Amino acid sequence: MATLTELRDRGAELFTELMTVQEPGHATPPIHLDGQRFSWFDAQQGVDASLLALRLSAAAATRSGETAGLSAALAVVDEERTQQDPELVRQGFALFVTHNDRGRRLFKPRVVQAAPGMFTAPTAKRIGRRLSIGGLSPDLDYWREDMLANEHHQHWHEVYPWTGRPPESFPQWVQTVTNAEKVTLLDTISPGPNWSAQLQNASPTQVAQFVVNGLNGQGRRRLINAAFAEPPTFPRALYRKLFRLNDRHGELFLYMHRQMLARYDAELLSHGKQRVKAFTPNQWPSPIPEGYDPEGLRDQQGVLFTTRKQNKTLSAAWRNRLASLTQGVDDALSSGTIPGADPSEPDVAIAISPLGEFIEMGIHNNGHGALGALSEPIPPGQLGQNQPNGVMNNPLGAIRDQVFWRWHKLIDDLAEQWQSRQAAEDFSDGPAVLIREGAAPWASPDIILVRTSDLPANQSVAQRQQLGERLFGGPNWDTDFTEAAAQSGNVSLTTTSEFVTLISTANVAGRPNPVKFLNHEPFVYFIRVENTKNQPVAVTVRIFSVPTAFESDRTAWIEMDKFTTTLAARQKAVLYRPDTESAVIKRKAETSPTAIENRPPGGRTSYCDCGWPYTLLLPKGTAAPGMPCRLLVMFTDAAIDNVGQPGECGSMSFCGARDRYPDNREMGYPFARPFGQGANAIRDTLLALPNASGRSVNIRHA
Repeated sequence: MATLTELRDRGAELFTELMTVQEPGHATPPIHLDGQRFSWFDAQQGVDASLLALRLSAAAATRSGETAGLSAALAVVDEERTQQDPELVRQGFALFVTHNDRGRRLFKPRVVQAAPGMFTAPTAKRIGRRLSIGGLSPDLDYWREDMLANEHHQHWHEVYPWTGRPPESFPQWVQTVTNAEKVTLLDTISPGPNWSAQLQNASPTQVAQFVVNGLNGQGRRRLINAAFAEPPTFPRALYRKLFRLNDRHGELFLYMHRQMLARYDAELLSHGKQRVKAFTPNQWPSPIPEGYDPEGLRDQQGVLFTTRKQNKTLSAAWRNRLASLTQGVDDALSSGTIPGADPSEPDVAIAISPLGEFIEMGIHNNGHGALGALSEPIPPGQLGQNQPNGVMNNPLGAIRDQVFWRWHKLIDDLAEQWQSRQAAEDFSDGPAVLIREGAAPWASPDIILVRTSDLPANQSVAQRQQLGERLFGGPNWDTDFTEAAAQSGNVSLTTTSEFVTLISTANVAGRPNPVKFLNHEPFVYFIRVENTKNQPVAVTVRIFSVPTAFESDRTAWIEMDKFTTTLAARQKAVLYRPDTESAVIKRKAETSPTAIENRPPGGRTSYCDCGWPYTLLLPKGTAAPGMPCRLLVMFTDAAIDNVGQPGECGSMSFCGARDRYPDNREMGYPFARPFGQGANAIRDTLLALPNASGRSVNIRHA
C-alpha cells in the first residue's frame, strides 16, 4: 500500500504531466484530436470537469482508509488522462484537490513551477514581449502577462467554481440525499439496472462505487445532455445537491473582478492612458481593434493558444446569444427577480450574490466563449485541430488579452446598474474610536508610512509594535509624522509620503532569460487610533487606496488590507501593519516568482495558493514626484463585522473561506453603495466620520 507521501508525489506528477503536455513543444497527448479544446467558460465543458471532480470524490470514498481512497482516485485520473483533453482532466483534478476533504491531502504543484512554458517567455532587453496587436495599451503587456497574476486568476476560478463545489465528503453527501434522488442520478448516468433495488441495502462505499462506474466519459455526457435539454430532464435542484456554490459566491465574483479592474485602471493611469472602456452591445457588430498574438506560447510542434487578429467581428450567432443573455439581465433588474433554471429551482429576489451568479453563468461565460472563438484555428495534427483556441477560453490566459478588461468592464457595469440604485450606507454603527484629520482634507497625521528597510532587522511583530508606540505614541502622539524624522533610543528613521515601485529580475527554472516583473519597496503602516470609551472595543481596520484622479468614483478604490485588533479602554494605540500581511495577497507573501515553496507541508491545501500577487500590490506609478493617490483608513465594529482571523495562507478578502465569507459587511465596504452625486461626496462623507481618515501619498516608479 502506498504511503501518503508517495501518493502526494504521484499526484504532483500527474498534475505536472497534465500541464506540461499542453506546453508548446510537447508531443500531442494520445487522445482523439478533433473537437474543441476544453474551456472552463463553456457551460457543458465546465460541468463535465465538475462531474469528473465528483467522480474522483466518489472514488476516494470507495475505500475506508484515506490512503486507499486516494489511490483509487489517482487511478481514475490515470484512466481519464488517456481519454480526455488534458486541461479538462487537470481542471477536474484541481477541483477535487481544492474542495474534497481527502483530496486536500494531495499536492497540486504551482503552474509557474510545473509548466513555466505556459507563460510568455521574456526577452533579454524588455520587461516582457509585446503581444497585443493594436489597441490602446500594448505597453501594459508586462502587467497583463505577469505570471503570478495569471496564476491567481486561474486559481480563483478553482476555489470559486461557477459550477459549484464537489462534495467535501462523499459519504456525508450520500446521507443528505434521498434514495429517490440517488436513483435519478444513477438512472441518468448508467441506465438499465434496477437502481431502486440495488440501493435498498447498499452501503455508502457501494454507492460511491456505483457513481465511479457510472461517471465515466459516457455517463457524464448523458448527465450533461439531460441537464442541458429543453426542458431539462435532470432537475437543477438535484444538481445543486451535488455541487454547492461557495458562500456569497456571486458577490465575490463581482467584487474580485471589480478590484482587478480598479488595479488595471490605476496601471493604465501610470502610463498616461484612459480608464478601460466597456465592450458594449452597440460595439458587437463592429470590428474589434485589439488583437492578441501569443507568440511566446506556440511553435512548430505545439499550440497552447492561437492568435486573434485585429479587427475581428463577433459572429451573428454569438451576437444574438449575447443579446438574449443581456436582455435576461435587464429583465431581472427590472423585475427584481432572478429566474430559476427550471421548475425545480424557485425564482429568487434579486440581491448582489444571486445577481453575480446569474451574470457569471450567463453573459459572462458566453462572452469569453464568443471572444475566444475569434482566434485562429489550431493547426492540423494537434489537439483541437481546426478549432479556435484564444486565451479568452482559459482562466490561465484570459487576463493577458486587452479585450478581457473591456469585457469585464461591461460585466461590472451590468452589476453597477443594480448597486448604484441601492440606498446609501448608514455609517452610524461605527465604533467609538478617533483617527484624526489634518488641517486640510487627506492630511491625517495618524496614518504613518515607513520603509521596511528603515526598521531594525530581525525584529518580531511584538517588538515592532512596541517600537511604533515609542516612536509615534506617548509624548509623540500629537506630532505630525507625514514625512518627518522619528527617534527612539538607537533607532532613527524618517517616515515617508511615497510608495516606491521598481522592476525586479528573477531567474525562473525553465526560462533561458531572467523574468522581469513589477515589484515595490516593502513598507509598513503605523496607524494611530484612540478608543474614546471606558471599555475595550474590538475593531476591524480597513485600508483602501485610489489614484487622486479617480477618488470620486467608488468603484475605483483598491482594497489594500483588512485586519482586526482590540483596543483597551481609553487606549491611544499605535498599530503596526506590514504590507506582507495584506488580506488581499496570497499568503505567505511571495516577493518574486522564485519565492515559491517547492513542496509545502502535507497539511497545506490547494486553497493556500489563492490570492493577488504581493508584487502587484501597488500600481506602477510614475517618475518623480510620482502618481498622486489617496489612502483611506476606516475602523468598523468587529462585533458587527465578524471578520475571521487570517490563516497562514490564502487571501481572506479575495478567497474568503470554505464555509463562510469572513466579513458580514458587503464586500468593498465602505464603497459598496453610492455616496451621492457631488464630486466630493466620498471625501465629505467618510472624512467627516471620527472612525475614518485619509492622507495623500505618491506612488513613484524608480
